[in-house]
Amino acid sequence: MNTITDAGCTLTKISNNTFELSAIGNIKLATMPGVICENPTSPETERIYKKTFLHTPIYMPDQYQEAIKTVLYNCDDVIILGMNGFSMVGPEQCAIWGVKLGAYEAACENLLSFIIKELLEKFVGIQIRLVNGASDLGIDKAILNVAKKFNIPLLGHSCPTYLFYVQDNGVPVFVAKDQPNYSDAFTESLEILITANGGQVTFKHDIDAAFNKGKHIIPLKVLQTISSTGGPPAFDSNGKVVDAVTAFEQRVHMVATHLGISGADQWKILQNYSRDQIITICRSKLSPKRAFSHI
Repeated sequence: MNTITDAGCTLTKISNNTFELSAIGNIKLATMPGVICENPTSPETERIYKKTFLHTPIYMPDQYQEAIKTVLYNCDDVIILGMNGFSMVGPEQCAIWGVKLGAYEAACENLLSFIIKELLEKFVGIQIRLVNGASDLGIDKAILNVAKKFNIPLLGHSCPTYLFYVQDNGVPVFVAKDQPNYSDAFTESLEILITANGGQVTFKHDIDAAFNKGKHIIPLKVLQTISSTGGPPAFDSNGKVVDAVTAFEQRVHMVATHLGISGADQWKILQNYSRDQIITICRSKLSPKRAFSHI
């Protein structure tokens, strides 16, 4: 498969190491990094925008198993972590939700770093892999930063529509044929999904798909934990999901006691809760040598 098209965006494999992404008439692409307009003097609806990938290994839809085998499951005692949430929490949302600009992304990066550090110390020789949505925004950028910090292999997931948001930075990316298949591939490739808030897509596709596939899901109310006003609501006035984790909490009735202790450091509680849950899950998946190396 050398060409895929989705929602007016086309990805073409030029050679083994070169891929070209193109779209017509989408003027918002003009300001994106690495995007050029081939015919800037033409009418807006006829302008052709292109982005070339020269450094990023791209796996096409029919190469999913190759991507998984090459990037993720290439050794023993591997744990695949994924994290999803908001791709952007802008100034207006920050003001309404009671958080500082950039705090959400920094908190997610801190949380994932804390978990990985604890896993590496707890299980000697464990191999951790990360998966994300491949963009250079929000939760995906936080994951990318953590992967760089710990030198952990990362497999991005995308589709032609969202590939314009992906940097040509050398991080391998699996490109599905469209957005639903992109979400499906993301949840299929991970073992543990850490859900840090997130919107409609997170609630509808990722959480649902992960449950359908028997994955482990850890929903975390990151924004509410760091907010001065209580964070985002579960739904807006029209019933649309605003915060996937809060919506999930309201629709799936489980008893949760790890937060809400008066006088306690809520962020530390959230960190420790997520760490302990993931350590328990990992122990059941690792070889005995790794699982009980520090007990």
